[in-house]
Amino acid sequence: MREYKIDLHNHSPLITSDYRGHAETSALDIVKAAQVAGLDAFGISDHFAIEFYRDVNDAAAELHGTSGYTLLVVAGSELKITWQGEEIHLITLFPPEPAEAAFEELMGFLDFPRVERIVELLPRVMIEHDPVRVVEKVAELGGMTHIAHIDRFFEDYRLMDRPIVDYLVKDAPISAIEVVDKKNCDILREKTNGLRYIQSSDSHSTNEIGRRYSKLEMEELSFEALKSALQSTS
Repeated sequence: MREYKIDLHNHSPLITSDYRGHAETSALDIVKAAQVAGLDAFGISDHFAIEFYRDVNDAAAELHGTSGYTLLVVAGSELKITWQGEEIHLITLFPPEPAEAAFEELMGFLDFPRVERIVELLPRVMIEHDPVRVVEKVAELGGMTHIAHIDRFFEDYRLMDRPIVDYLVKDAPISAIEVVDKKNCDILREKTNGLRYIQSSDSHSTNEIGRRYSKLEMEELSFEALKSALQSTS
């Protein structure tokens, strides 16, 4: 077992309306920023989109060839799901080879076909759906899901204070819970069933990459090892 540094929630310049970095930021710029941050695993999780994953994965392979730096790039997407008056942000992560196909199947499950996805408007999209069923579908596709920034305030709304958290951790195969402030782990621990807590940067520019991260012991640097390690209890 070896300890790896992971950051699984990051946004790319694919959606310029949501990106705070330079418009000309490249996939290689992102990988180099991950290298500077000392990351071993890096998740791309644009809102309802997966297209930039392959560019970053290819850039990581290119940099590995020239420098020897190894970065596991994980394909993912941030979904805003509403249910019974609640708003839940889910980070869905997929195995590398069927990533695009798995994502499209998930979008079909949510009745959100490609033709309706206007890229610049995706950060504003919210889909009404039972979040437990969404998490179950991702698991069926070989992926994993964690709850994003559970302790972040959106005006006066904070998911960790809402009773739907009990429903999610009881009935959904959640892989982890992402917190912004580690102090909130103790508050959450009694109601989250031993789920692992992680931190991620939620970066929207290269200079934010790695500002928050987690360290995780894994058998090897691979998607399946990451999935296994996250789903083991903390």
